[in-house]
Amino acid sequence: MPPKLFLVDDDHIWAFVMEKTWGRLKAAGSFHHFENGQLAFDFINNHLDQPDLLPDIILLDLRMPVMDGWEFMQAFSCMNEALLRKTKIYIVTSSALEKDITRSNQFSQVADYIIKPVTQEDLLKLIYTSACVTAA
Repeated sequence: MPPKLFLVDDDHIWAFVMEKTWGRLKAAGSFHHFENGQLAFDFINNHLDQPDLLPDIILLDLRMPVMDGWEFMQAFSCMNEALLRKTKIYIVTSSALEKDITRSNQFSQVADYIIKPVTQEDLLKLIYTSACVTAA
């Protein structure tokens, strides 16, 4: 089954770039953009009984309105164990603070901490590594 990507970030330009990058990949699955952690969490929580709609990869920003990345991680880490094992979360943020990097290590679901700006090549490498897909 093609991998599904959730982007949780309030930056619409970043979301546009990511959607175009994801769309250029062979075997890429669905792409969903959520402007804050609450919208992403609600979607996941409301579709727990539909695993084909749940993400394989989440790219998560830390600084967002309503529910920030840390609040999302707290809520997400209490979810279904099978979902937690299935989903790789990459924190993609402009924060280079050591305390944020250290804090991200407290969550076993976080695969990596990536500081923006991120090049398209970096994104493709991350997606290939996570999803085992190839470019079109």
